[in-house]
Amino acid sequence: MNQKTEYITKLPGFIIGGAPKSGTTTLSRYLSKHNQLFMPEQEMNFYAFYEQEQNYSMHQINHPNNFEEYNAHFQFNTNEKNCLSGEKSVSYFYVDWCENIIKNIKSLHPNADEIKFIFILRQPVDRMFSQFVFNTGFDEKLSFEEAIEAWANRKKSNWLPAYDYVGASKYTMSIATYQQAFKHVKVYLFEDLVGQKEWLLTDLARYLDIEEDAFKHMPDSQFNTGYMASNNFAQQMQRIQQIPILKKMTSFILSENRKQPLKSRFFNKAILDTEIRKKWTNEFTKDILALEKLIGRDLKHWLV
Repeated sequence: MNQKTEYITKLPGFIIGGAPKSGTTTLSRYLSKHNQLFMPEQEMNFYAFYEQEQNYSMHQINHPNNFEEYNAHFQFNTNEKNCLSGEKSVSYFYVDWCENIIKNIKSLHPNADEIKFIFILRQPVDRMFSQFVFNTGFDEKLSFEEAIEAWANRKKSNWLPAYDYVGASKYTMSIATYQQAFKHVKVYLFEDLVGQKEWLLTDLARYLDIEEDAFKHMPDSQFNTGYMASNNFAQQMQRIQQIPILKKMTSFILSENRKQPLKSRFFNKAILDTEIRKKWTNEFTKDILALEKLIGRDLKHWLV
């Protein structure tokens, strides 16, 4: 007689956050390959939208509708009871939402004070431009600088915060808010992930109290590279790639070797003008220096 499998629910013991286009997806891919960790593939966004109505003038953000639906994403059979679960949601980092998100976490998660937060941050202007390029596959029709200036009016029209290029690139207040609310907050940089992957993963293993060896010799995960559609067909292809099930289908059908010729034909590699980058980097100097003190990392290279 087959023994019935029993399941237990283990809510996240760690949460990955950070501004969009900072490497959170790549970091999540690495962590999900560790045999002691479990993460849902999709972003949860639950604590950002708990009991909140979305009235955005464009597409809505997917999230579980209630705590029961959220719990269902973190069920394990009893043979996996030693696994540590986690989730990734960049929406948790948006500064205007942080206080409400923290309130929801503390009121809903039974072990909220023990959650280990992991944030990954990127040079602000590089992040802004990467987000802009990504958004051109959706509703972004303006130039980079026009889009930055358009946020005041877009906010009044209920555009998504993903189009608040400047606001989402000011990190100090978000990090400070989480540090004041929780005792476990770890901050990494995008360049740690790119240039010091082994060190970052080893440090994370110690932080999460899991085996370090499982991260050794882990193959590099591909970063989401910024390309701009060169015509309407390419833009539609870009939109399709943002639908998870269709993205899986195209990845299954097309190998990386087959994708590259298509990218070369229909997409242009996005490059930010040097003077524009310098101009906006100067705008972020105050926030970068404040962040440097807050997290104890040298960020002078962000000012170049």
